[in-house]
Parts: sequence; C-alpha cells; structure tokens
Amino acid sequence: MLDAYGRQAEMVGGMLALGEDWRSAGPHPLVPAEDVPIVSAALEGGAEYLVSDDAGLLELKMVSVSGYLPVQVIAPGPFVKQVLQIQTSV
Repeated sequence: MLDAYGRQAEMVGGMLALGEDWRSAGPHPLVPAEDVPIVSAALEGGAEYLVSDDAGLLELKMVSVSGYLPVQVIAPGPFVKQVLQIQTSV
C-alpha cells in the first residue's frame, strides 16, 4: 500500500520560512518550531490538507501564506469521513 502512495508523492524541501505574511485560522496562530518543516512542506507541495493527530498542528486549523494555496489542518478520522467520504465502523 505504501508503494502506491510513493508513486503519487512529490518530494519538497520544507524549507519555506514562515515570515510575517502567514496566517492561521486557529486560536493560537503560532506554528510550533518542530512543526515548521511540516507546514512548509505542505505549503510548498500545494497540499489542500495536512492530516495529523498532533494537537499543536490541529489548533492551527488552516494555514495560509501569500503566494501559496491555503492548507487545512485536519485529524485523520475527520479526513477519512469528510474528505474521502469513507464510513468506518467503530
């Protein structure tokens, strides 16, 4: 299964500096330092979603930077149900 994702993956550097021009929709708009490369890679790669169960990232809700498409931060469960529209059994 991971091989299928690898064929669709695009490698990006994750080196985008999050300067003053970025915004978050969450109540705490600071990206934790250890998560900056993850958010940068999502922005650089043109991702629509950043799927994570990390509480610090989830608080951001959505990140936007001038010149890049906004990235919605979403937990795995809601992503599967809402975006992929796959119903899981509990």
